[in-house]
Amino acid sequence: MTNVPEAQARWHVVALVDLAGRRLKADMEELGAPNPFHDLSGSRYRLLSMIPPGGARPTELAELAGVTKQALGQLVQQLVTLGYLELVEDPADRRARLVQRTAKGDDASSYADDLIVRLERSWREELGAERFDAMADALNHLVAKIAPPIIPEGMARQ
Repeated sequence: MTNVPEAQARWHVVALVDLAGRRLKADMEELGAPNPFHDLSGSRYRLLSMIPPGGARPTELAELAGVTKQALGQLVQQLVTLGYLELVEDPADRRARLVQRTAKGDDASSYADDLIVRLERSWREELGAERFDAMADALNHLVAKIAPPIIPEGMARQ
């Protein structure tokens, strides 16, 4: 391993994004301890946060999540089995189904929303408002090419 003088040392961007993701996970675990929803992962929380109060069709959720309908269907089924989601008849089209959060799913989504607010507050205090906002703006710019055009309600900045 080559030692680089500290004044010149900088991680390359790919390593920085990876390390930032690890820091994010560690901070979320610390802020959320003890986690009352230990059977939920990041992708499961993300799906719960995407579902509007009246529910959504699986095809709409797959598009928002950027996954195939089959992958989303598997994730939905797991969350139905765990009691976080339910599939109900769409009142607008009885042939279609809506994915809705259960009361347990609402509780988990609220828990995740609160955790995100606390994480952002913590990072804003650590970085300062200007640096935090610049980081968030830069990340928004970078993901604009692949992010859905409409930010799901549970994924918008508070």
